[in-house]
Amino acid sequence: MRKALLGGLTACGLLLAGCDDDGSSPSQPPDPNAGLLEALFAPATEAETTAIAADWAQRIPAASGERRDESSWFAAEIPAIFLSFLKAPAEWASPDTIEISLLSHVVDGYRHHGAVWTPSRPGKFPILVFAHGGDEGLDSLQWRAVLQATRAYRDSIAILAPSFRSEWIGFLSRPVSEGGASPWDRDVEDLRALVRSAVKLDSRLDTSRVCLLGYSRGGGVALLAAERDPLFTSVATIAAPTSFQGPWVRQLADSILSGVPVDLPGVDHLAATVLLPLQQGRIPLDSARRELIRRSASTWVRRLPADIQLHHGLADVTVPPQEMDRLQQALQAIGRSPLAKPWPNVNHFMVIPQALEGIAPFVHDQLLP
Repeated sequence: MRKALLGGLTACGLLLAGCDDDGSSPSQPPDPNAGLLEALFAPATEAETTAIAADWAQRIPAASGERRDESSWFAAEIPAIFLSFLKAPAEWASPDTIEISLLSHVVDGYRHHGAVWTPSRPGKFPILVFAHGGDEGLDSLQWRAVLQATRAYRDSIAILAPSFRSEWIGFLSRPVSEGGASPWDRDVEDLRALVRSAVKLDSRLDTSRVCLLGYSRGGGVALLAAERDPLFTSVATIAAPTSFQGPWVRQLADSILSGVPVDLPGVDHLAATVLLPLQQGRIPLDSARRELIRRSASTWVRRLPADIQLHHGLADVTVPPQEMDRLQQALQAIGRSPLAKPWPNVNHFMVIPQALEGIAPFVHDQLLP
């Protein structure tokens, strides 16, 4: 690569510090993590996926103690400062005050919170479930963006959004869900239980039509929920991590094992509970592998529903667009052709309004055919 970029021998003629005395490139020390990474990221075996599927089958999506904790008026329009920064549609800033509710329920012994929009009129309403990005809870900007993207038909659907355990809802009374963080694993239980709790509290919700929408970390959660629960009949994602056995996560793991911190949502959890304990001999290899395999949506593509949309910004350096490519390739390998939309010159955050505008017709067609 050095020769290709700098023109053959010029590299050694001008960059002497980068060459040995004989003009060759200096030898690189062996990667002390190479053997461990090779074993950790080897393809999933049938025995491993069978064991994980059996574990999932035992996780009944039941909840108890469901209650409506509060209902309040909420300004759903996007503040002007964010509108210009995001380059979102101007109509997203139009005054839009609606009544939303915060629900809670107990799942796995922890009280969990979620936000809910439902129309005030009688009827049956199909459900859109939004899984948020980041690891600091459901913030008001992401919630508002979903409410605005669906504004044209919002009065005909219900919209639910979990906060995930250990995280808060960043508006109204700002409740915090109990339990330890479990990104891309027990997140799915939180999401599944919220839907069923909301249905218990409001019989107008129609579980025959439930679409998932997820951004970033929540995009991975949405894919895994769709793979684990037939209740979800369609799924759309924005900038989702899809392959925890792929080269991007392997690169992150190599950095962590080499002592280089990685500041990405959920990755600190994997570092503390999987990667470093494995390196230190505190957990066995098979346990560490299962933690990655169960989070890797591209491993479970045969379980995905028929209707899927994938969106990713090509300038995304937070979750690289190759994550979308890997899931698309895994689906194509089994004869499926999902709509995969790359957005040129758009990064991880700026992709949100563009992708949501592309997803809104898909959600409408899935829920209101």
